[in-house]
Order: sequence, then C-alpha cells, then structure tokens
Amino acid sequence: MLTLESKFADYFNLIKGIACEDAVTPQSKIESGKTIGEVFAEYRDDPKFNDEWGAWCLNTMGKELDEKIRLMIVNKVSKPETAKYLLTECSHLTETEIGILKKVCEGKMPTFEKELSTGVVSIKAAK
Repeated sequence: MLTLESKFADYFNLIKGIACEDAVTPQSKIESGKTIGEVFAEYRDDPKFNDEWGAWCLNTMGKELDEKIRLMIVNKVSKPETAKYLLTECSHLTETEIGILKKVCEGKMPTFEKELSTGVVSIKAAK
C-alpha cells in the first residue's frame, strides 16, 4: 500500500506500464526522491485539477493507495459526471469517500439520484 510518505518513484513504477504516454512523460520528469505526498499536494493545490486524471488514478490505482491519498483526489473532484463514474466503478471506496462524491452529484443529477434511491444503481463500499 502506497502512503503519502512513500517515494513517488514507487507510484511511477506502477503506472508507467499502464498509463498513456501523455501521463507518463510529464511525471517522468518529477524530481527523484520526492514523496507521493509532496507530488500529490501539488495536484491538490492546482486550481486546474483534472477530474479525469483523478478518476483514472482512483479507478486504476485506488486499491494501491491509502485513504489519505485517495481523499486528496476525491476532495478535488468537482464534476458530477466524474463523481458518478467513481461511485459506480470503484468498489474500493470508503463510506467517507462515497459521501464526498455523493455531495458532488447532489441536486445536479436527478436521474442518477433516483436510480440510487430505488436500487437501480448500487454503490459497493469497501469493507
């Protein structure tokens, strides 16, 4: 399990075989020796944070990331469509993460909210 204190190189070694070149190339230039926490704090503080990157990271790598890292990403999700995707595709999310993502959708996706309430769509939280 990768934590905020883990070396970013450990994360990078995991993604370089599965991520697209557009993601790998800029991340390959990140200073060696930085921790995941240092690098992800830059993402967290970026006002142009890319929801799609966050969704990819959580769906592809989420099981390898501890809750603190996942929360950094989840707290930046702003698009209801991205939140919906994560809620329906990532079974490893915690109840806290699910609650945050539901609030992003709240009042913006009535059909999705109705499907959740009637059970047409379900969310499976990590145990």
